[in-house]
Amino acid sequence: MTERYQTIDLLEKDQLGSVYLAQDTTLQRRVVYRDFEQVEGKERPEEFSQYTGKLCALQHPNLLTIYDIAKNEDGYYMVTQFIEGESLADRLAQGALNQVGVHNMAVDLLDALHAAHSSGLFHGALRTDSVKRLARVRGGHRYLIVDFGLDRISAMICGTHVIMADPVLMAPELGDGKSQPDGQSDLFTLGQLCYIALVGGHPYAGKTHEECAQAYQDGGLPHLSTYVQGVQQDFADWVMWLVAGPKDQRPASSKEAMEALHAITLKAPAPNVPGVTQAVDVPEQPDPMQPKISEPVTVSAESSKKSKKKAKKPKKALGASKPMNKEGKMLLAAVGVVIVLLLVLILILIFRPDEPEEADLGRGKADPTLVQLQPTHLIGELLTKSKPVKIQFDGSNTLDWTVVTGIPASSARMLKDGGSYIRNILAIGEFSEFIRSETSVIYQAGGTTITPQRAVMGSKVGGAKEGEGWRVDLRIPEGHSGSLLVTLYMIQNHCDLALEIRATHKDLEDQVDRYQVDKRSLGVVKIPLKIDEPKPGYYSIQILAKGVEVSQDFEMGLSAVLLERV
Repeated sequence: MTERYQTIDLLEKDQLGSVYLAQDTTLQRRVVYRDFEQVEGKERPEEFSQYTGKLCALQHPNLLTIYDIAKNEDGYYMVTQFIEGESLADRLAQGALNQVGVHNMAVDLLDALHAAHSSGLFHGALRTDSVKRLARVRGGHRYLIVDFGLDRISAMICGTHVIMADPVLMAPELGDGKSQPDGQSDLFTLGQLCYIALVGGHPYAGKTHEECAQAYQDGGLPHLSTYVQGVQQDFADWVMWLVAGPKDQRPASSKEAMEALHAITLKAPAPNVPGVTQAVDVPEQPDPMQPKISEPVTVSAESSKKSKKKAKKPKKALGASKPMNKEGKMLLAAVGVVIVLLLVLILILIFRPDEPEEADLGRGKADPTLVQLQPTHLIGELLTKSKPVKIQFDGSNTLDWTVVTGIPASSARMLKDGGSYIRNILAIGEFSEFIRSETSVIYQAGGTTITPQRAVMGSKVGGAKEGEGWRVDLRIPEGHSGSLLVTLYMIQNHCDLALEIRATHKDLEDQVDRYQVDKRSLGVVKIPLKIDEPKPGYYSIQILAKGVEVSQDFEMGLSAVLLERV
């Protein structure tokens, strides 16, 4: 240890060396001092200098601050911020976290990863003891990654790769020892941390990395609902999106994952924390016009006689009345104005011309900025015994498609080989999905015939409510040209479908296009949306159960999505 840093206590010894609590005698602060066990002749000084320079320049409130990485006569050492707080591993030893706490953790850690990824830095070995949490004054916790870069630094100093990752949590593609960590492998381990925090454990604990990697590729982790109830569906789907085994089924970047996470609003009561004014019972205030009740007093007979002599009954003029004050006159005038306005409104409603009927049940505002709703059609009724309608997806203009083949719709679906436009499907709400397998439509896609197993939500079976549904996220890649036709194949039964479309472009971020497809009998509805010359970036399409007269047994479901160039 150098003269500047004085040892206070040994915190731990690990695979990389010793870790001390130390005092910085120059700046008079406590720091963490780590020395590395070096193998002679194995160091890579040029690569070390470039990497550590980028690492020290990375400053973020959810990353441990690195003050210095250097070499002295004893070898390499690193000085970092000292933080007093419990690790995520320590906290989970007491039990699982609630979904609000896990959501907050995901926001903090994803923000930190996004900052690192933007600088070309990747972790590759996130574990439960990689994360510390600090109590916030306003309530809740702030989460920090405390070991960013250690895995890479050890390889450069020792010349060999020291595996610090938990083999159960490691992304399956990193198990060959040749692949390098990237943004998607970090997102996989972040999803694993969220999964463990919600469940309180891991179904593959104790297995080797090879066994885990095979399980992730074969079928993936069991859905969160297998182990824990009450997690909001859209947040559970987001976590399962991150832990998908195949890389092409995960978010393409931390930015994409972040946009999807920030679109999720958890239904949770406001916490009772310092700084929030709490409601109290307000005592009833006495009426100043009422006499005040006080303690009784004794009145002498003499004073009573005097008061009777002095008291005189006030004279009242015959036929006189109290004049109306200013406030009364103003109130009377206001009532008169309201009556006149009501009469005018009634006359307008009676004599207005009839509006022309719409030719189609899909309607919305004219000349939208983002998309245009094309005529909608009921293409297959589920209660009839007629031959199923075959829908062709294998066209020359087809860019991407997905067909739902089970539940949840977010993950149980077939994808177009090489398709990259449809990025994600997330549930919105707390309903339970179920399957409708009636064959009213079939899809010709990928050179084969697909019979969909439609994911459906219903008020009677799945506990769905008005305002719940699904969100489809699209990504328009750089270099795309031409207009797009996005066709949604939805199950609709006794409810309107409300569509809300948003884009992430700066000049369109406040624009929301809204349409409504009116209710009809149980069947598959074709809903085409045209996007004229879309800009590269993300589009979000929400399909929600809506309608003033939504019946108590309504159903809506997602069957397929098709993207074509037009």
